[in-house]
Amino acid sequence: MSTVPTNINNYLRRFAHQLEERILEQFPPLHQPGEPFPAELARLRRTPYHAQALAIAGISKRWEIETSAGAIAECGTGKTFISLGAMFVNSNGKPLTALVWRRRSLPSNGAEKRCRLCPEFVCF
Repeated sequence: MSTVPTNINNYLRRFAHQLEERILEQFPPLHQPGEPFPAELARLRRTPYHAQALAIAGISKRWEIETSAGAIAECGTGKTFISLGAMFVNSNGKPLTALVWRRRSLPSNGAEKRCRLCPEFVCF
């Protein structure tokens, strides 16, 4: 007779393999590791970390099939950079207009610094 997990740690240890299979089945990765990254990433004024580049490529591919995408991650992981990078990659080097809101906790010069990460971005 199997025992019922008593906490989340035990549950995840016991069912991690099944959870992994189900997640990958329901949400296949949009950008497969090993695929080349979009060429526009080389034009960014800061080189994204590998995980950020994967997220940028995935969001850009998501926009090819849907009208929205989300970057959900811990604080300090570069969500703003990922979002701006995805907009830049998705524009394919063409002019684009986008509205970006910033948290009130970010200083106004922080938004301007982030806009300088992508060439041809202008902040107002």
